[in-house]
Amino acid sequence: QQQQQQQQQDAESRPQVSQAMVSTSEGSSHDDLVSATNVSSAAHQRVFSRNEEASFHLQDFKESTWIDAGALPDNVVQVLGTPSEYLGMIYTGVRLAGRPAVALLRAPIKSLGVDAWKTFKLPLTAEGTSWNDIHLFSLGSFLYGVFTPHAQERATSSPSQVFGINTDVVSGAWHHVTTFTRRRTNCGVHLVGSRLVVIGGCRYVNETTEDCRFLKSAEFVELDGFIARPWRRLPDIPLRCGQCPIVSYAHNICVLGATGNRLRLYEDRAKVMTLDIRALDSAPPVEALNAGESLSIPASDRHGDDFGAYPSTCDQISHGDEERASAATGDDSATGYQWQLDKMKPIPYLGCGAAVVKNTVVIAGGSDGQGLTSRGAFVYNYLRTDWEPIASLSCARKFGSVLTAGEGEKQRLIFLGGRSSVAHDRCELAVDSMKLCEAQIWL
Repeated sequence: QQQQQQQQQDAESRPQVSQAMVSTSEGSSHDDLVSATNVSSAAHQRVFSRNEEASFHLQDFKESTWIDAGALPDNVVQVLGTPSEYLGMIYTGVRLAGRPAVALLRAPIKSLGVDAWKTFKLPLTAEGTSWNDIHLFSLGSFLYGVFTPHAQERATSSPSQVFGINTDVVSGAWHHVTTFTRRRTNCGVHLVGSRLVVIGGCRYVNETTEDCRFLKSAEFVELDGFIARPWRRLPDIPLRCGQCPIVSYAHNICVLGATGNRLRLYEDRAKVMTLDIRALDSAPPVEALNAGESLSIPASDRHGDDFGAYPSTCDQISHGDEERASAATGDDSATGYQWQLDKMKPIPYLGCGAAVVKNTVVIAGGSDGQGLTSRGAFVYNYLRTDWEPIASLSCARKFGSVLTAGEGEKQRLIFLGGRSSVAHDRCELAVDSMKLCEAQIWL
């Protein structure tokens, strides 16, 4: 009797299948079987609905096309760094013709034509300086600007600076927030919540060979209005990187592509490096890790007290020495996390612009293994595990930026800036826009 009761309990606990809904055809797929099965497990139902949701929204991208949204003014020579949306306006740093200094431009989202762009004030300490990159990020009522110098000007230029401006301040004056712990340019900069993450970049350019010394170090600083907490160090990235796009995706910080020294294989350079976002919670201060380190680099290259902490152990490795770099990387015992390779599919092109929209990574532009610029654009969703092509840009360019602007049904993707294979090509001033379909809630 006890055995019969146990068998009855086991039968009741098994998933029950509705016989009227089960198809016996050989062509039935796994998804058909899941939908036809009345499973008590909610996990199966969630997986099925998430795949449907992903397919639906990827179809939105495939049905959308890039349109001409205007252009930057004729006197713009180059777009610098990362643009940002802030209070209904698009802000971007640019270099103007005939001027060594840079400028900030802004234009309303609804009109990005040549006449719509107006000059916006720079921080006073940044005026007259020929910055190499200007990365802009909005956080609440604050707009932050990350200014990095030219690598060739390491002896005379200022180190990288972070400034902030707040709409609540009547004067709208920029305030200095923090300074990078080391000099780096062409670095990847990304905002994760209120944490400003800085990865890789170029430490300096050899004046004889004009070859950049790429870095493997990564660090971040938490921003709180005009106050910055102490810089903290993340594990060194496995492949040296400069000017690589960074996104936050599926609870990871993702660096799309690498540059490296002596890293010539396109397959390696196209790899995606991912780090669990929880590494930010346990990251140690930069000062604590660098205290007492024995520096093997020339004294003339040491930053010392002028620029904060000394370079990381991995940054001290001789130029192009990948074997010693690998030995110095490995696990970071201080954080318990390390960068992963091959967790995501390699990117189709290097030097692309990237953004995350509705739980999908969107990349556009870039160059192939032969250095040829591309018009291609792709989307990646972790439920489908591969890059899928969408509509191409109006013209080929690399090192452009992708950002989202607007809300709800008016939300759209904007591709701004970039470099063409032809010098001073008008394509570099083009602004492409893709209107997204009606906004939906993504899982």
